Amino acid sequence: MKDFLKHIADASPGFRCYDCNDPQESMKLDVKITHKLGAPAGSKELNKISKTIGDGATQLVEFYDKHNGIQLYCQGDAPALEFFPVGQWRVKQNEMEQMLFEPDLAFEFQKKGTVFGEVSNSGNHLVLYQGKVYYSNYDGGDATPVADSFFAFLTRICSNPAQLLHDLNCYTRYKDGKTNAQWIPKEYVSEMN
Repeated sequence: MKDFLKHIADASPGFRCYDCNDPQESMKLDVKITHKLGAPAGSKELNKISKTIGDGATQLVEFYDKHNGIQLYCQGDAPALEFFPVGQWRVKQNEMEQMLFEPDLAFEFQKKGTVFGEVSNSGNHLVLYQGKVYYSNYDGGDATPVADSFFAFLTRICSNPAQLLHDLNCYTRYKDGKTNAQWIPKEYVSEMN
């Protein structure tokens, strides 16, 4: 988690992006980004994590003790990735269950896991189940974990954010403020001028 906290403290982060219609993926737009960090969770929320999660609770308690929710890689008010405050978990769990294309065929992690985040504007959720992080794609997907623990997921995020966003079905798009082009992040830069 130490590397992740260092990562979200980068002074002037950004992405080098390419136009989604460019097959050459030429990085022609630099987008400055920010993170929105929630205040530390209170003892009530931390106790709820311990009671709700089971395997992997210790890692979430450590994280939420610092930030009760976080929005990552924001352009303005639009985040690319979000971890929900503990008080929103049940509502987000219900949203995920309602969005499943075929609820009867839901994976075990979708039925019994805890929704803690999502790839913004995708309808796809991040779920913790038996200590592992899964990606719940409302339109199918599979039951392969995206990380073997919550901390391993944090490491994956900060080691190559653009690749992670791409691996999570590449929903993240940025704007240039001049055209209707949609720009896909390809390379993370810790200090963008």
